[in-house]
Amino acid sequence: MKSFKSLICLLSVVLCLSGCANRVTPLGGTKDVLPPKIVSIIPAQKSTDFASEDIVITFDEYVQLKEISKQLVISPLITPHLKLLSEKKALSLNCLIR
Repeated sequence: MKSFKSLICLLSVVLCLSGCANRVTPLGGTKDVLPPKIVSIIPAQKSTDFASEDIVITFDEYVQLKEISKQLVISPLITPHLKLLSEKKALSLNCLIR
């Protein structure tokens, strides 16, 4: 009788624990359709005689480099290669002059 009670108790605990969590994919919230806003640009816009090789654009939210060739337009075209780095809320462009 004692083993029967312990078996029923064990079975009820297993049934309670197995029904605790339901696996559901996260919803993710609404789609982000607003582009990030530029907070600062180094060098300042429309500056001339800029001698450094680095350009840093800081945004108000985190940015990701995904299909950058479709999203970034540089005019006039820069003939040397660009090295693009994304670090948190900043996008850094390094013009590799060869």
